[in-house]
Amino acid sequence: MARGIAWLWLTLCLSTVAGAEENAVERAAALAEDLRFSEAARVLEGARAQPGLDRPTLLRILELQGVVAASIGRVDAARTAFRTLVVLEPGYALKGNYSPKVMAPYYEAKGWALEHGRMQFEATPARVEDGHLAAVGVRVPKDPMRLAARVRFHLLEEGVERAAEVPLAEHEAHALVKGEPVLWWAELLGERGEVLEQVGSTENPVVETARPEVKPTGPVARWVPQTPSNAAASPFAFPKLESRQWTAVGLAGGAVLATVGGVYFGVQSRQARAQIQQATPNAQGQVVGLTQRDAFALDAEARRDAVVADVLFVAAGALVTTGAVMWFNAGPAKVAVVPGGRGLLVSGVLP
Repeated sequence: MARGIAWLWLTLCLSTVAGAEENAVERAAALAEDLRFSEAARVLEGARAQPGLDRPTLLRILELQGVVAASIGRVDAARTAFRTLVVLEPGYALKGNYSPKVMAPYYEAKGWALEHGRMQFEATPARVEDGHLAAVGVRVPKDPMRLAARVRFHLLEEGVERAAEVPLAEHEAHALVKGEPVLWWAELLGERGEVLEQVGSTENPVVETARPEVKPTGPVARWVPQTPSNAAASPFAFPKLESRQWTAVGLAGGAVLATVGGVYFGVQSRQARAQIQQATPNAQGQVVGLTQRDAFALDAEARRDAVVADVLFVAAGALVTTGAVMWFNAGPAKVAVVPGGRGLLVSGVLP
């Protein structure tokens, strides 16, 4: 009970801090728009000093600090803010139309970043000891503004999620792990805990193992592990399918459509034939219910519809076959359907 109250209190505090940061940035932007640059600078300085800024908020603060500093003639401060901004996000575009007084240090910062390079943050090969995974790691090969201080690892090991903050040492950081496989992602933090860069994410974590045979071959569906409480399947739950199985379902749908089209054109061909065969003759045996031109047109139409129907039926069969192969084979397969002769050919490599 006490732990639950503590977590609730911490969550409320973090939410309040995040809300205050967002309001401060909005207020600073409004002050800058009203040309109240000195007040905006003070608000931004307070917002930048808050610990644990997320990356989008940090980038927005840096942008506004550069704009405000340039507007009041603090060129060096504007340069520093803009350099930090474009080092973290080279493609960042200012959210506004500003005068040359602002754009000059901004473009100067972009040129400086092109010369010195952007911040880099990447995963390193996992450490393996005695055939078992011992640690995962990251490194910062380039940090032109010297912003990086430590790394926050988010790890999922044997169904248990945990976080670990590790200082950078010689531009690297490692987190000890146990169990395999390990799913993880990491955030590069500055001196105040602001998020500078990121490797992986909850949606796309890095997967590490010392034994390739146990490494998942498909995408990780969820970061949060299944527990008995949320793993119970609802009778109305939609089945979870792999990407290839969804492709097989799509192929089956295409086969149904091709079959319907084949039936339609087959019926059209039969009706055209029937009109020719049922033409009314006169007493001398001459056909009077259909002209020769109409008979030739109907015959051509019947032949064309028959060919289309045959092609659609063959396509339906090919789609069903390909879908069945993709549904029942879990390994990678490359299957192609190509025209061949008067029909279709299925070629490829099965698992």
